[in-house]
Amino acid sequence: MFNFTLFLKRASILFIFVISSSAMAQVTIDSEDFESGWGIWNDGGNDCQRGSPYVPNNNYAIELQDNSGVASSMTTNNIDLTPYSSLDFTFDYETISMESGEDFWVQYSSNGGSSWTTIGDYNSGVEFNNNTKYTPTITIDTGSYTFASNSLFRIRCDASNNGDDVYIDNVVITGYAASAPEINIIGNATNISDGDTTPSTADDTDFGNVDVTAGSNANTFTIENLGTADLILTDASPYVVISGTHASDFTLTANPSTPIAASGTTTFTITFNPSALGLRTASVSIANDDSDENPYNFNIQGT
Repeated sequence: MFNFTLFLKRASILFIFVISSSAMAQVTIDSEDFESGWGIWNDGGNDCQRGSPYVPNNNYAIELQDNSGVASSMTTNNIDLTPYSSLDFTFDYETISMESGEDFWVQYSSNGGSSWTTIGDYNSGVEFNNNTKYTPTITIDTGSYTFASNSLFRIRCDASNNGDDVYIDNVVITGYAASAPEINIIGNATNISDGDTTPSTADDTDFGNVDVTAGSNANTFTIENLGTADLILTDASPYVVISGTHASDFTLTANPSTPIAASGTTTFTITFNPSALGLRTASVSIANDDSDENPYNFNIQGT
């Protein structure tokens, strides 16, 4: 039998993760009521069946009985959990004739079923009484478990005979992606790709023709945060670095601000004032905490 004291400690820790997960992007990975079939779940064998007696909800549930190992279990197909940092496993269950001390387990595998870890243990007379519906939620996260592309869940009965049954219904697996920033830069209402090496008047990275004796041209750019966490510009103020062959011809004349809230924006202005005739070029670099666009770079030019 699973150690109940350890279970309570885990349950307390998991409660904390349930609270924190509300700030993350939520995705329903799978929801199954078994009314039209098994969904992503699979019949373990002789002591597992989809049926209609004693169901917690509606017309059908999965019945597990006895303690026949895999034959007393239901198992998911492989699930890719790599996009998530935590998940909730919620289900309804009701038991009949389970004797004191008999239990069933919810188990997790991160290696396609080669090994299993019990993440929930439900004991008769402790976590449940017969003929009563329960709806527990188990939360696991990448701090304690490996989330793999071939992850599996299994519910397994550990009773004593065919008359001891647990009915499983309404299984919902919900994934939470960790909050993260996502940078994007716009010029002239047009997205500028990170790494862009082809300046264009369409996105204001080409400042056009400017009189070398008396002219200048100021273009304003917008930094967007398309993510779900604050975007931080990580270089020292003024946060935007202009470098390259003719960097001195391009001046930062209005600075962006940091941090940039989720779905928020800030702007900066670069003024082109050529010191000589001909094509003048430079590069813009903005260091930030986006995981895959740091620094954000693009080329600029003017004539």
